[in-house]
Amino acid sequence: MITILSKYLGKYLGVSLLHSHANTSSYTYLSQIVQSRFNGWTTKNFFLPGKITLAKTVLATIPNYTMQSTIIPRKTCLELERLIKHSIWGNSSDGKGIHMV
Repeated sequence: MITILSKYLGKYLGVSLLHSHANTSSYTYLSQIVQSRFNGWTTKNFFLPGKITLAKTVLATIPNYTMQSTIIPRKTCLELERLIKHSIWGNSSDGKGIHMV
């Protein structure tokens, strides 16, 4: 019973306390937080510089503490970057936005 309890110790300051190897599924909560934050915005009224500033100050700083204390898998980092780019360029579940660059 002790080995079962020691696999998952919970969270401390929002970061999971893991004893085993961290995989992509361990950090899905980061992409869910970024996605939920993005879904709450109405960015259709913003110009491009406003969207970039909003994404850099809010979305890009969400995983900072987790990245300082643990090593996040590359696939999770790429997923977070994809979500941030989609928030800037207007991609959503409704349709794709036009990328200027």
